[in-house]
Amino acid sequence: MSGVTQEAQTTTCAYPGCDRQPRPGDGGSAGAKPKYCGQPDSVTGRPHAALTAFRRRQELARHSDVAEAEDLGRPVTMATARAAELRDGIRADVANLTGKLTDLAVQLERAADPEAAAAQVEAVQAEAAEQVADARADVAREAQRRQRSEAEAEEARSAAVEADADLAEALAAKSAAGQAAAAASAERDEAMRRAADAARAAGQARVEMDLAREAASRQVAEVREDAARERAELRAAFEAQLAVIEEARADLRTRAEHAERELERTRAEPPSAGG
Repeated sequence: MSGVTQEAQTTTCAYPGCDRQPRPGDGGSAGAKPKYCGQPDSVTGRPHAALTAFRRRQELARHSDVAEAEDLGRPVTMATARAAELRDGIRADVANLTGKLTDLAVQLERAADPEAAAAQVEAVQAEAAEQVADARADVAREAQRRQRSEAEAEEARSAAVEADADLAEALAAKSAAGQAAAAASAERDEAMRRAADAARAAGQARVEMDLAREAASRQVAEVREDAARERAELRAAFEAQLAVIEEARADLRTRAEHAERELERTRAEPPSAGG
């Protein structure tokens, strides 16, 4: 049966009534070889292929009753022609089925290959490890940025301390001016003027210190809020990546189990008579 199928496939086109040779194959693909010539039909203009051959056979089947009535004068000749046509169609169908079964066996063998499955699992695990390493690097960079923010906040606090020192110096100058006014009446007016200047300087220093404190407090609060928000975002991103990794592992595990079951089922099935 196999030898007859190959002979029919390589000698004539499987399209009903066509005596041309099938088109050349690509020489490297697995499965059945081409069975149709691919040339346009002289009546319909459509190329000879599996679909057009199937439709042509249906048309011939629909007109078989009329043909039998018209060909009563030569029944042996028409019966022989129809038998040859059916034989060619059956040969083409058998060749097509043989090619599909061969391709099915190849695909099942590939799916049941444990080394290929292990290699795929290792590739996914390597990709997951790389993603985890990237996430850890992001966390380290965020820690460095947080340290820089804390250092800037510390500098702001130092500026506030310096402002407090300036205020203390201004208050000390005011006290010295008052003592000088009590000791020398002649210099009282000058001392009072100096005291007033010192008071103005102290007030300005107090205002600047208050502004510096407010700015430092706002900056510290913003830094803390940003750090908390970014930590939450990093935690959410890391958990999402872990979920993707777990899903990929579960999918691979399911595929590997399915491949093992298919392999066991294929080994358990008896070989078919056509294969």
